[in-house]
Amino acid sequence: MKLKNIKKELLKFVNKKAIILAIIVWAILNFSGIQNGTLESEVFLITVCFKIIHLFFLYFLFLIIVNIYNNKNSKNFKIGLVYFFGYLFIALILLLLIWPGAWSWDDINVLLRANFYMGTAWQHIFTPILYVLFLQTVPIASGILIMQILIAGAIIGYCVSKVSSILSNSIKTQKIISIILFIPMILPPILLHILSGFRMGLYSYFELLLITEMFVIYKEKKELNLFRIILLSLLVIFVASWRTEAIYYPIIFSLFLLLNRSAVPKRKTILLILIFTLIPTLMIGKLNNLLIGTNDYSITATVEPVEKLIKHANLEDSEDLNNINEVLDVNFILNHPTWRGSQYFWGGALREEYSESDYKNYLKSYLHLSLKYPYITFKAMWDVFYETSGLSINRDGITNQATLMGATLKIFDTSNQYGDAWSKVKSPLKGPINSNLRDKTLRALACFDKNSAVLPPYYIFWNLFIPIILLFISFLIMLFKKNWNMVFIILSLFVRIPLVFLTSSTSLFMYYLSFYVCAYFISFVVFIELIISKNKNIKNRVDGIT
Repeated sequence: MKLKNIKKELLKFVNKKAIILAIIVWAILNFSGIQNGTLESEVFLITVCFKIIHLFFLYFLFLIIVNIYNNKNSKNFKIGLVYFFGYLFIALILLLLIWPGAWSWDDINVLLRANFYMGTAWQHIFTPILYVLFLQTVPIASGILIMQILIAGAIIGYCVSKVSSILSNSIKTQKIISIILFIPMILPPILLHILSGFRMGLYSYFELLLITEMFVIYKEKKELNLFRIILLSLLVIFVASWRTEAIYYPIIFSLFLLLNRSAVPKRKTILLILIFTLIPTLMIGKLNNLLIGTNDYSITATVEPVEKLIKHANLEDSEDLNNINEVLDVNFILNHPTWRGSQYFWGGALREEYSESDYKNYLKSYLHLSLKYPYITFKAMWDVFYETSGLSINRDGITNQATLMGATLKIFDTSNQYGDAWSKVKSPLKGPINSNLRDKTLRALACFDKNSAVLPPYYIFWNLFIPIILLFISFLIMLFKKNWNMVFIILSLFVRIPLVFLTSSTSLFMYYLSFYVCAYFISFVVFIELIISKNKNIKNRVDGIT
C-alpha cells in the first residue's frame, strides 16, 4: 500500500462530527456533576487518566455511529436498525422488570471498586475498566447493563443484517433470514447474562462479531483496507485477551487470512497482523497475572479434579500429596468429604501463603496424578461439564443457574453477604421497581420455580448439547461440500469446548455462553444457505425443463 493511501486510511480514524459530539457529551457528563452520585475520586491521577480515556471512549463510539450513519442508504442499514431497536426493546423491558439487574457476588465486588475508579484483575482488568467507562457514560449502577445492551444491540443489528444480505439478494428472503438469525440472540441464557454484570454476557457478542467478520471476509472476497484491518486486529486482541481460553484467536485469525488471500494478498501483511495481535494479547495476559499477584486464579481451574485425586490417592502417592498440601490443605479436603471443588477453594482449603516453587510443584503433582489416574481426572471434568450442559442438576439437587440466581435474589437482604455488598454500592436508583415481579422474571429466565426446581423449558433453553449437535451437523455438511472456510470457522468455535472442559472450576453455564451463541448463529447460517442452495438447484432444473 502506498504512503498516500496509508495516510488516507488512517485519516478515517479522524472525524470532525465524532470529535464534536464526543467533546460535548464528555463535557456535560464531567462538569454537570451527574457522575457524583456513582463515582468518587480516591486517587487523583487515576481519576484524571480515566477522564481522558473516557473522552477517547466516547469518540470511538461516535466514530462508529457516524460511520454507520454514513452508510444509511445501504441495503443493510434498515434491517440492522430494526433488529437493533428490537433487541433494545426486549432487553430494556426485561431490565425494568428485574431492576437493577441480575447482580451477583463477583460483579458486585467489581462494581464496588469501580465506584472509586479502582479495579481488580480477578475478572480480568478489562472488566473494571469497562465498568468505570460505562458508569461515566450512564452514571447509575444499571448504566453498566444499559451500555452492555446498547453495544450488544448494535452488534446484533450488524451481524443479522450483514449476513442476511450476503445470503440473499431478495428483500423478502432477507427479512425471513434476519428473523431466524435473531432468535438465538434472545434466548434466556444470553438475555439473563447481558442483564448481569458478568463479562460473559457482553463478551459473547464480541466473539460473535469476530466470527461474523470472518464469515463476511470469506463471502465478500474483497481486499481489506487498512482501516478495517486495524479495527479487526483490535477486535481480535480484545476477544483473545478478555477470556484466557480464547488466546488462540490471533493465530486462528491469521491462518484464516492465509486461507482467504483475496482479503490480504501479501503474506508479510498477514505476518504483521499476527505479530500485532499476538504480542499485545500475551502482554495483556502477563500484565493481568501480575496484577492478580498470586496463582489463586489458576488454581481454581484445578481444584475440581484435584480433590477427586486426593480422595483416590494411596500411600504410593505421598510425595505428590505433600506437594499438593503446600497449596491446598489435604486434611481439610479429606475431613469434608461431601464438599465439591470450588467449595474447598473458597471454604478454607487454600493456603494463605505459598511460594512460587510450591505452586510449580503443585502443578507437577497434579499432572502426575492425572496421568496416573486418567479416569478419575476425566470423570471429575465430565461431571462438571455434564452439570453445565443443561441435562443434569448438580450435586445439591438444583441447577447451578438456580444457585447463581439465588445470589441475585438476595441483594436487598442485608443480613447476607450479597445484600451487605449491594448496600455498599454507590449509586442512585439501585432499588427494585417491584420485588415480586423481579423475582418471578429472574426465575422465568433461569427456568426454575420458586422452590428452585427445574422447569421443562430449562432442558431446551439451557441445553448445551443442542448447539453442539447443530454445529457438528453443520461441520459434517461443510466437510462433505469441501467448504474449507466454513469448516475452519466451525472448528474455531469447537476449540473452546476442550479448553473450557479442562479448566472449568465449577458448572456455570456462562463458561460456554459465547460458544452457545456463536454455535446457534453459525449453524443457522449453514442450514439457511443449504436450503437456499437446494431451492436454487430445484428452480434451475424446472427452468431447464420448461
